[in-house]
Amino acid sequence: YVKDNLLRNVTTNTPFFEFNEVLSKSNNQQNIFGQNNNAYLIYTSGTTSEPKGVTITHPMIRFTTKNIVQVLRYASSDIDVLPLPLCHSFGLGCLHVSLNVGSTLVLLKNANNLENILESIKKHRATTLAAIPATLTKLLKFEIELLEDYFSNVRLVMTNSTSIPINTVQKFKEILKNGNLATYYGLTEASPCITMNPITTTEFNGSIGLPVRSEIILTVLALISNSSRGESSGNASRAESGKGMLDSM
Repeated sequence: YVKDNLLRNVTTNTPFFEFNEVLSKSNNQQNIFGQNNNAYLIYTSGTTSEPKGVTITHPMIRFTTKNIVQVLRYASSDIDVLPLPLCHSFGLGCLHVSLNVGSTLVLLKNANNLENILESIKKHRATTLAAIPATLTKLLKFEIELLEDYFSNVRLVMTNSTSIPINTVQKFKEILKNGNLATYYGLTEASPCITMNPITTTEFNGSIGLPVRSEIILTVLALISNSSRGESSGNASRAESGKGMLDSM
């Protein structure tokens, strides 16, 4: 029905397939996404140099998504508010987490619309919020009592992308009466997380947290090593070193 309806209303030469059709074309469902299959190409933000295209594989996505789910205790009962672009590894990683556990995901287009973020948290009785540090800091312009009310049902606020002011962390620990703030560090090649501050952390001193697993640190060291040598095939070497390490696990 879905495919027939699309074909009636859309003029395109692009073939449409329903999910069951895709499964029926494979004798072994596990082989649909092979160990070396690329999932997508995403661009780095260009923090240290020009933005680069990075190939992310299915095993890499599964690996990092599983780590985030386990450490931050995501569940199907969560209602996640996400005011992040999906073209960035932070936002896309949050999408993967939500799809993995089957939670409810509320996508917001504009991270600068603070009132809409707060209203969405209240309206949907959100249990988690993922936002960059700048957004969390801007939210502090509202009265603490108001924020405590809006965040009363939130169990987790997650932030990434850059360093977060210690004052912002301290304020949100006051606001989150029934929850925690989690920070983690990542890079596009790790898609998107290599270290985390556990949600049980009571004090924050600016640390990027603990390694989620030692193997992924080895991957990052390999990427940094390749980059520092200035190899001409930078994009490929960075992607392949990460892919090879994760595929072997």
